[in-house]
Amino acid sequence: MNTTSKTAAIREASGYCAIAGQRTSWHIYGPYRYSDPHGPSTEMTADSYAKAVAIRTAWRARIALALMGRLTEDTACKVDEARHYPTSAMVGSGVANLVRFALRP
Repeated sequence: MNTTSKTAAIREASGYCAIAGQRTSWHIYGPYRYSDPHGPSTEMTADSYAKAVAIRTAWRARIALALMGRLTEDTACKVDEARHYPTSAMVGSGVANLVRFALRP
């Protein structure tokens, strides 16, 4: 698998994952495998739009890390940590910030 730069990976990852729904029923669609964004897709559900956006952002961050060749168990856990505890992780909620946090030593 070819690796891409961080900026190019984040830009490409932003084209994946979509949100659809209303009120308390939101569906987030995205690739089944982070390393194969053009392959089969799957979905997750959320009960608020804010939660759906958080799920989509984390999903896109994992895709970007996979495109960079840097998605490991450790970086995936850091994305989850930053998503669930954004104030303690001291990161913003954007894909670039999640990727930056995941790559920190």
